[in-house]
Amino acid sequence: MSTTVYRSSDPSQADSSVSDTRRRIVEVALKHFEASGYEAATVRAIAEELGVTTPALYYHFANKDAILEAAVSPYLEEVAAMLSASEQDADPGSLLSVYAGILNRHRPIARFLYRDLSASKHHLIKDLAEAQLTEIRRRLSSGSEELGMRIRVAAALGALRRPFVWLDDDVEPYLDELVAIAAGILAASPAPARKKAQAGRSPSEPAQ
Repeated sequence: MSTTVYRSSDPSQADSSVSDTRRRIVEVALKHFEASGYEAATVRAIAEELGVTTPALYYHFANKDAILEAAVSPYLEEVAAMLSASEQDADPGSLLSVYAGILNRHRPIARFLYRDLSASKHHLIKDLAEAQLTEIRRRLSSGSEELGMRIRVAAALGALRRPFVWLDDDVEPYLDELVAIAAGILAASPAPARKKAQAGRSPSEPAQ
């Protein structure tokens, strides 16, 4: 007695299944990367949680580095698209708003990258991520190298990113508020430098 094996005539169904499996692998891997750190996380542990064998996982990804690359690529690609689409002299508030949206959409990746230094310094990520951050800083400072402006840019980016990285709460309802806070830091009037404030003070005069 022969058995007829019916196969789908639509290759898109098979492609969709593979895509879903890869997406699930990346989701579980990110959880392990964040919990254990990239260096300590193992492909075996990821496979065990997925309920598959390690060789089955290697069918989709050649190694742990390949999983890392697949995990962070959507975030890095969207930041690259943001920088490509925006004008060099675009309003800093607009740039902050778009960046906040990216951080929100890719929050697990952002949390992982900013918490795990071994991952952020990985050769697959380091150069591109640092180049993107340098360009974001340059756009927000309008190219100014003045120290006060660089301090405000660093503070603004910190205020924007930290809630996504360090809070467990849903911050999406507060996106506009986060952007307003960061934009306010950028627009703040620079305080006089400490040395300038002390310049006219006599040696015996106490500091305020």
